[in-house]
Amino acid sequence: MYLLKNYTQLWLHVDNAVERLKMTIKIEGTTYYNTREACKLAGTNRHTFLRWVRQKKFHDVEQRDRNGWRLFTDQDLKRLEAHVNHIEKINDSTE
Repeated sequence: MYLLKNYTQLWLHVDNAVERLKMTIKIEGTTYYNTREACKLAGTNRHTFLRWVRQKKFHDVEQRDRNGWRLFTDQDLKRLEAHVNHIEKINDSTE
């Protein structure tokens, strides 16, 4: 356990924990995240994610809820994080 340095840090820690609880769903032992939460955890935003799906740069998730909203599993979240953090090497034509 680590020590929190001030009340602001404590508040942010508690606020983040509460937000995670609100946005995750656990069904039959599997945790699901909605699009907003998955994008937040992966370090991108919903608009960028939806653009990647439309442009076929990212394969969409397979699970949806009864209203058709996307449900991300931990595996989907890891895949999104990998896509967000992917670095491409650009060929230097001057060499």
